[in-house]
Amino acid sequence: MNYDIIVIGGGFAGVTAARETARGGAKTLLLEARDRLGGRTWTHRWNDTDIELGGGWVHWHQPHVWSEITRAGLAVELGWTRSELERRFFVLCREAGLGRPRVNAWIEIERWHTWEAGGPMGVESESG
Repeated sequence: MNYDIIVIGGGFAGVTAARETARGGAKTLLLEARDRLGGRTWTHRWNDTDIELGGGWVHWHQPHVWSEITRAGLAVELGWTRSELERRFFVLCREAGLGRPRVNAWIEIERWHTWEAGGPMGVESESG
């Protein structure tokens, strides 16, 4: 069989590309190695809580992602405050039997907040 377009990978970009090329009239084949579509976007149920293992965070700086969310009519949960994020992280560590989070975990939360505010993702070492 002949195709005009072959899209490799059924993640967000691949599914979107396959849909748009097919809607545009091209004979399109989408190839995905996994037994599901979605790529890095994957939700796992753990302790009666849905845990996003990939595409859980969408920033308003991502207009193409927002247009797909709107197109699909998906529900959106607004982001957590810093204190809520820290509380949830602490609870998840405790429930997983990890005890109190290590300092490195708090540094990771700091890195995320710095990056989210427009700063660099890197963290300087204590020695400077």
